Amino acid sequence: MSSHEWIVLWGGQTLIMTGGLIVIYHLLRSKLEKQKSRIDSLKNKQDQMKVLVDHRTGKLLTTVQQMRTSHWQSTSELSELKQLGERTHSLLSQIGNDERRVRIIINTLPKVGSSSIYKTLRAAFPESTVDHTHSVSLEGQMALASDIDTYPQSGVRDSLLGHFHRTMIVRPELDQRQTSITPSDGVYFVCGTREPLSWALSQVFQLLAMGGLPAESGQPANAQRIVMDWFSGRPVWRWTPSPTEWMLREIRGYLGVNPLEMKFDQARGYQVLETKRGRLLLMRQENLDHLPEALAELFSAPTSLFQAEHTHITADKEVGVLYKEVAATLKFPASFVERVYSDPFATTFYSPEERQKFAARWTE
Repeated sequence: MSSHEWIVLWGGQTLIMTGGLIVIYHLLRSKLEKQKSRIDSLKNKQDQMKVLVDHRTGKLLTTVQQMRTSHWQSTSELSELKQLGERTHSLLSQIGNDERRVRIIINTLPKVGSSSIYKTLRAAFPESTVDHTHSVSLEGQMALASDIDTYPQSGVRDSLLGHFHRTMIVRPELDQRQTSITPSDGVYFVCGTREPLSWALSQVFQLLAMGGLPAESGQPANAQRIVMDWFSGRPVWRWTPSPTEWMLREIRGYLGVNPLEMKFDQARGYQVLETKRGRLLLMRQENLDHLPEALAELFSAPTSLFQAEHTHITADKEVGVLYKEVAATLKFPASFVERVYSDPFATTFYSPEERQKFAARWTE
């Protein structure tokens, strides 16, 4: 073997290689080692990736299982709630009316359908106390006392005295119960509203029928003057002033909420509010067809408990013919109509479209 030959091992065999082949051999071996190193590195990364994928797959499976469990629980809970609601509704339907003992005060402006509301509530709660008045505030009682003094002995005076005596009983009782209000045995208030000029004209003819106004008050010119005075701080009765004044006195002043600053649901025509003295239903006379739904919301009771009973409509009374004639033709100055329907009472309870319609109906 010459000095330029080398002995190497290759594949378990002894090879004799010259110097040139030795260089090639070392290059190939270096490349093979690098390739093997890359393969080992890729294998390590592959193993690491497999571990990461297995970990993420495990997390995903756990999340999916949790979502399935949560969905099942939600579905189960919803089903239980539905069954509970159905049982509650069924139970309420089975409870005798004599067991529904609640305290109800219809404190409202007159001529807004409150007599119909009263009859409906008396039928639904025959064993409960339902009072129907037009004032429970101290200021309202003082105004009522002043109105009584303006009448001599008459049927009107007797009627006003009856209201006064009842409010003198109701107010102390409400003050005493204020600290013991519960949903099952609580205090509930109902207050009605009505389109302002229809309300005022109906009020005029109600007083005319009672003898609270002279007969000539039913003439169109006189009726117009009385209505305009009513919205100018000169009502026939201080006890029942303009709708805005009454709301501020009785609802804001006594119940502690100002409906003229809230967003009333004009589309439904009624709204239930929580007050410091109990729950309050505000109900538009124009939407009394939905009285059962409104009362059901107020008392959290089935709608079927309430059967609306309409009564005490001015047009159906002895003065009804004259009332219809005057109501069909009576008009007011445009400036007065604009003032009435831009008043907070009108803008709270009636939409712009409704007020525009009312104004067109009453404007000269």
